[in-house]
Amino acid sequence: MRPYFAGWAAIQQLWLFVVAPLLGGAAAAGLYASMRALDPVLQMPERQGLQALAGETEQGMEKAGIKPTEF
Repeated sequence: MRPYFAGWAAIQQLWLFVVAPLLGGAAAAGLYASMRALDPVLQMPERQGLQALAGETEQGMEKAGIKPTEF
């Protein structure tokens, strides 16, 4: 069934189904960008971040009593 058979009310509301997702996507992108800017882990250089991750992994393994060569 074509929308013009249902009357012009259906076509007049069609813009909402196009514009609303675009506005929602833009709002989500803005929120993501603002939260990403506040994250201190994302502000450090990649090499420093990988070293921190490796250090945390070693500390966790030591706490669990696992030697690095066992896993």
